[in-house]
Amino acid sequence: MRLEVSCNGRWGRRRVRVSECAFAWTAERVYDALLEQGGYEPGKAGYVEVGTRRQRWVVLYEVRPNAIWRAGRLFFQCPRCCARCTRLYAPLRALQPRCRRCWGLTYECQQWNYKGGLWKRLPAYVTTSIDRAKRQDAAFARQQARRIRRANTP
Repeated sequence: MRLEVSCNGRWGRRRVRVSECAFAWTAERVYDALLEQGGYEPGKAGYVEVGTRRQRWVVLYEVRPNAIWRAGRLFFQCPRCCARCTRLYAPLRALQPRCRRCWGLTYECQQWNYKGGLWKRLPAYVTTSIDRAKRQDAAFARQQARRIRRANTP
């Protein structure tokens, strides 16, 4: 059973967005703190306290090997579903932190579409003329490459 947090939107009930949460705890902040303390390596696991001044929760973390992050990538374990995540959210101050999927949160960009925003304000010929110029430049570059190849073949 998934718990979804909702609020009143313009056209009725909608999911709460990540940016509207009261708190968000990121793995990057814990990663920085653990790097300063030392002893941070892939395979390490432990507990970290997250929360507010009044209320604290203990959350499990683990460090997994990663090619991009030098000392490994840090993941939280969601207290509810036990899934790995890099962010924990609390839509309201008194609620226990959980991952985005457990709360049913969405990102603001998930509601964007091509009809709103900038595309609505620009006339259609502006975007098509830019696209046409890009296609023409790409075709010209391909044609030049073919000519050079033909000239170099015996």
